[in-house]
Amino acid sequence: MIGISADFDPVHLGHVKLIDKARELADKKNEDVVIYLNKGFSANHAPFFVSYDARRRMALEAGADEVIPIEGLHHRLTLAYTVPIRIAMMIEDGVVDYVDAADVSTSKIKKYASGFASKGIFSGIPRTLPNRNVIRWFAVNEFLKKKYGKNLKFHIIPEHKIKGDKISGRMIRREILENNMKIPEAIQKLLPDSTVRILEKEIKKGTIPGKRNIRDLTKRLNTFSRANLNNIAHMNADAVNSIVAGRSYQNEDKIWASFRMAGYGPVLTRLAASAVEMNVTREEVYDLIKTYEDKGIIPLI
Repeated sequence: MIGISADFDPVHLGHVKLIDKARELADKKNEDVVIYLNKGFSANHAPFFVSYDARRRMALEAGADEVIPIEGLHHRLTLAYTVPIRIAMMIEDGVVDYVDAADVSTSKIKKYASGFASKGIFSGIPRTLPNRNVIRWFAVNEFLKKKYGKNLKFHIIPEHKIKGDKISGRMIRREILENNMKIPEAIQKLLPDSTVRILEKEIKKGTIPGKRNIRDLTKRLNTFSRANLNNIAHMNADAVNSIVAGRSYQNEDKIWASFRMAGYGPVLTRLAASAVEMNVTREEVYDLIKTYEDKGIIPLI
């Protein structure tokens, strides 16, 4: 199988290039193109703009043969843990080739990744490194070769750009929101026709944009004791103090402000908010990590 792991929120022309490359490989080997599609929460711990079912249809219409959901991870764990779990899942499923995109050469990515792989450290990859998430995937892939006796063969294509600019899913989502839930003509040019058609149907049905369960999130932040908040995964003492001091909460803006006061950046804020929303406990995360450590999928720290 030829694998791609993604959010696809929504599928744009850059994603189509990934699928086209996977299809090229698959046709030569008489294999299937399989998308491992994040479900529930994105890899960056946020609710999805487009529902899983709609993103699945987009991927299939763009040329994938099969879509497999990845769920239960991204409101619990950081990328340092979710990437090993996802790569292990693909290897165990029989994926041989993996397709991704980057702005730097494969040789440079391997050079950057080798140090992290040898140490079994997949967090704290400097922001100054180009395509650092691809570097993380390379490092984890090399680490898991010790367990499986094999790993994925990576195929890296150049990032697809329009007039020199990388296509951004975040920008696409923002432009649709700012255009009163209509897809601007300039944005339509960044999307395959099938994505435009599916998006328009979902907008008409009212399923876009996906949102947090703000009722459960605010209820917990407003009513949980300090002890109960401290038991939530990814909530440190500063965050608990800031959340309690900022009560009461009715919207996400004030929640984000309290996390910022505690020194949380955007990624950790999204993860902590998702953990509160889903009532994820420290013990639950500890047990999950321990399970994958025991399997040799996550390195012992």
